[in-house]
Amino acid sequence: MTVKQFFKSAAFKALAVLLSITVVCGGVLAVANDLFYVSEEEVNLRSYSKLLDNDKVVDDKLLTEPYASGDGVVNKVALTEKGDYLVQATGDGGYKGSVTVWVLFGFENGKFKGIKKVQYASDEGETLMANLTSAYYQNFANHNEEVLAGGIFSVDSSEGICNVVTGTTKSSTAIANAVNSALGYVRAVILGQGDNPTPEQPKLYEKNVKDVNVKISGNTVTYTLTVKALGDPDNFDFKIAVTDGKIDSFEITKNGTTDSYLGAFGKVDFSTYMVGKTYAELSALIGKDGTEQIKTSYVESGSFNTLTTGASYSCIMTLIAGAYATGNYEAYLAEGSAPAHPVYYAENVKSATQEVDGNTVTYTLTVKALGDPDNFDFKIAVTDGKIDSFEITKNGTTDSYLDAFGKVDFSTYMVGKTYAELSALIGMDGTEKIKTSYVESGSFNTLTTGASYSCIMTLIAGAYATGNYDLYV
Repeated sequence: MTVKQFFKSAAFKALAVLLSITVVCGGVLAVANDLFYVSEEEVNLRSYSKLLDNDKVVDDKLLTEPYASGDGVVNKVALTEKGDYLVQATGDGGYKGSVTVWVLFGFENGKFKGIKKVQYASDEGETLMANLTSAYYQNFANHNEEVLAGGIFSVDSSEGICNVVTGTTKSSTAIANAVNSALGYVRAVILGQGDNPTPEQPKLYEKNVKDVNVKISGNTVTYTLTVKALGDPDNFDFKIAVTDGKIDSFEITKNGTTDSYLGAFGKVDFSTYMVGKTYAELSALIGKDGTEQIKTSYVESGSFNTLTTGASYSCIMTLIAGAYATGNYEAYLAEGSAPAHPVYYAENVKSATQEVDGNTVTYTLTVKALGDPDNFDFKIAVTDGKIDSFEITKNGTTDSYLDAFGKVDFSTYMVGKTYAELSALIGMDGTEKIKTSYVESGSFNTLTTGASYSCIMTLIAGAYATGNYDLYV
């Protein structure tokens, strides 16, 4: 067969068609790959949007390498604008492999509040993941009292906080291990507690009380608190002062009594009646064990005859407020006798003074030179753990970097920032040397000005002011 005959043959025509199909399909696949390719960053962004309500991630490069913890590993850690932490972890022990989840941990003014949400991310070979409903994942966030006391999760109630779906024990085990790994990272790295934190001792009647704020002056502890609804009434709010274990002053700032019982409840002037009362007197009426449900002995027998007003539950809620204040007086006094933590970033601050006005602490401080710059001076106001105003009163940046440092208006940028946000960038432990991760990797992208050390010194000032706020209010 000649060459000319070959090109006219059926075999060549078939080959040409196959080659054309291959080229066209290859091109289509290449275009499709470009159109439908989802990067790891995009996958993470989609996960963030599902997990975060009215919040956003401000830094997702806090972890430079996987962190092994328990029967799992932490893959990624991100800080949100509200100061919460989002942790992705993989747990071993599944039916055929591992399971990866996202865990959102709540923080308030830098204080750990527990788990907010757990969300499935991926798995390796598990076949019964569909059995794990949203209620199962939500259950991880329903045990924060045990989590704050040092608890971990398990599929066996004898080994920890039980969370398991019958018939899916292996996959439940892997997820529990993933959540525990994330929790281990938060405790060891963010909170600095190590893997075995000391449980916080419960307060008497704490299950019946919320939104407690305490101020200590000498031997006087002043509380503002809310007692949760019991029976028909709504929540009650109180302001109570206790000295030497006895009530000095007692004010009901919000009366939750239902309208039909207001007259009955008003028969007793509690602002006078409660003065001088002790924990022994009050707890005898409602039960001394504050970790159990309040005993309604007064309702059942009217044993507190002088308070037989007809508004029984309102009376009990008022007694709870007094018993909480007097029963926890010694504990709060002990906590207040020493700082809750060392002064963060003390080694990096040359001098500092504070002025306190209500819930606002105003600092004038000097941050020691770091790298090439000279000392910086600042004036910073912090309210409720967030920066209100931020002023650089002396700029120590070297002349050649002034323009670079000036790219960021810190007087605006720092407003609203919290200790959790700022300390995440330069290291949570202010008693150690500041971590220069920003200098080394530029992880704080919005502050990549070229004047790295000046930026870090500015972050130190904000972290000092927010991190030590609770020591002064």
